[in-house]
Amino acid sequence: MKSLKSSRVKLGQLELCFIQNDSAKMQQVSAEKLDEELTVARLYINKMKSEVKNVVQRSSQLEVAQSEGNQKMGEMEKSLSDNRLLIQQVCCAYRFHL
Repeated sequence: MKSLKSSRVKLGQLELCFIQNDSAKMQQVSAEKLDEELTVARLYINKMKSEVKNVVQRSSQLEVAQSEGNQKMGEMEKSLSDNRLLIQQVCCAYRFHL
């Protein structure tokens, strides 16, 4: 009877040891998975930062190009207006001489 009790105690201790081992392994696996997920999150964050920098740079380039285009269009509209006036003056002068 004593040996049976002793065996049960040893089995209980062994079972407790396995449970603690499994718990430690699960915690280690959980920590490793958490580290892996954090690494992936850091990579995504770095990629997003890079993309944002690229978008900001491209936006700045487009703003400069738009400004230059608007300036050039204003110059061309003035030139067009001046040329129309010149054409009208030439036509009037031609009619006057006829």
